[in-house]
Amino acid sequence: MGDDLRIQLLRYRGTYGGLTAALLACGVATAVWHDQEAVLITGSLLTMVLWCFACAYAAYEVFRVLHAADDYLLLSVPGGGRAAVLVRGLALLIWLAVLAVVEVGCWAAAWVVRDAGPSAAQIAYAAGTRVVSLTAFLALAVLLALATKPLRARTWALISTIGALAVLIIAIGALQLALVRLQHPDYVWTMGIDTEYFGISQYATALPLAMRPRDLTSVAQTVLPVTAAVNLAAIGLAAAIWWPLRRQRLNLP
Repeated sequence: MGDDLRIQLLRYRGTYGGLTAALLACGVATAVWHDQEAVLITGSLLTMVLWCFACAYAAYEVFRVLHAADDYLLLSVPGGGRAAVLVRGLALLIWLAVLAVVEVGCWAAAWVVRDAGPSAAQIAYAAGTRVVSLTAFLALAVLLALATKPLRARTWALISTIGALAVLIIAIGALQLALVRLQHPDYVWTMGIDTEYFGISQYATALPLAMRPRDLTSVAQTVLPVTAAVNLAAIGLAAAIWWPLRRQRLNLP
């Protein structure tokens, strides 16, 4: 698996290397010009666009392993299609984790510039929960690509995968919001990255949801473990569904 994983990592180094550089540029700009509202808004929007592309591209590449007749790179992977899609999913998760580390690092640097640096525990928590959310996203994408495999028409399979993935992400986000509101009825929320505290948002897999008090006075007030627990539950559910299927061979297109 090591050589196959290395090949997959190299396959996407151009795309995700460019995304990493762009995300780093946005983070540096918001850290240096943190007192310029226009820069903060622009940086936040560009960050959202970059993340949307990174996640959508990763989900499509996972889909291609099982559905695209022109994807022959993983034909030699022992174990058939399921092993192949896991290798590609792991490679894409590593690249998404790199983006997450860059994002969290930029957030930490932005707060240091404002003389309100976060603790090491807060940085580690932010990075860890971000990776958990991305793992949940790719786990759902892999399962849905597998579930739509019986559909003969690739277009319909892709539409079904996108639709089901969107429904699941929204459902996870709604559950997170409901649980947070039960614990903190006074919290407000918005969709996207909140520039006032440089992206310390909660994530419903790939969907950023900023949840915080109306009068935010501390970074710690945005640490909501229940949202990470929901993402962990999604990973556990995906693993439970995958487990009985792990030994069944699935031929690639």
